Amino acid sequence: MERNLTLEFKAIVKNTIAPILKSIDFKKNGLNFTCISNDLIQCVNIQLNRFNHSERVEFTVNLGFFNTKLYQVSTNREIPTSVKSDDCYVRVRVGRLIHSRDKWYLLDPTTSDVILASEIENDFKQYVIPLFKKLKNPVSLLNVLRDEDNPYHLKCDPNAIAIMELEYGAPETGKRLLLNSYREAIIPKSIKNTSIYPDGRKELKWSEPFINQDYINNLIRMADIYDIML
Repeated sequence: MERNLTLEFKAIVKNTIAPILKSIDFKKNGLNFTCISNDLIQCVNIQLNRFNHSERVEFTVNLGFFNTKLYQVSTNREIPTSVKSDDCYVRVRVGRLIHSRDKWYLLDPTTSDVILASEIENDFKQYVIPLFKKLKNPVSLLNVLRDEDNPYHLKCDPNAIAIMELEYGAPETGKRLLLNSYREAIIPKSIKNTSIYPDGRKELKWSEPFINQDYINNLIRMADIYDIML
């Protein structure tokens, strides 16, 4: 009997991933799951490979932490009606969490959906759930971001850390981080561009040094919110 890998994938999401996340109060919306916890929205996104086809379904798991104040200050925009991991300023992929490198789950004619579902269940119970249980509020999240070893391999923009320090931690540290970003931003920089030609030749070019005025203006706007003189 020919397998329908798309249906197998949907079954894994429905019967394996969704129940595990539901057990810690996550709500499902398509391939996205969210849980509201003490000024944080914890996010999970199941990302499909854009090159999937009928005989190959590959997917990974994105995790994120959303904070309303952080988003508003960073973007100067309204809060999304449906928060997803892409909206988060603190993110990590499941593979980075497990073994410090990317990980994609694969369904194809040579793999077993039952074995894969068991692997995913183990990954969630051993790594994902403990992460969300540990990081349930902005202070616990900030404490991990301060750790130079970054045990969970979280990705976070330095300006986001600055805002979190200003809101939930050490305001002087947040001020210093924003000042450092501004001083770095006003230095003109070149961008490297590599052109690859049909014959395989590579040509490296550098742009003229420039500054990103939009980025600088955003830093000034954020600093004004906290009465920081740049």
